[in-house]
Amino acid sequence: MSLNNTLAENDSILKQWASLGKTVLDKDEKTKVAIILKLAEMPSSEIRTHLRTHGLRWNRLREEWYGYVANINSFLCQL
Repeated sequence: MSLNNTLAENDSILKQWASLGKTVLDKDEKTKVAIILKLAEMPSSEIRTHLRTHGLRWNRLREEWYGYVANINSFLCQL
């Protein structure tokens, strides 16, 4: 029997998985901090790696780094 068939026959399993997933995502959202970082010039390769490691992305159009940082203290201490 496939997983798809099992889920189709037992709706409560799917609802339980959805509930658990939502709980984890909601918790993750509450602990992350939104960051927008504009710099006067392009940062060094080391700093760009640090920004990417913490989940920030470069927006070419707006010329800024943006994203959500899970551990703001770690992010700031290493800059």
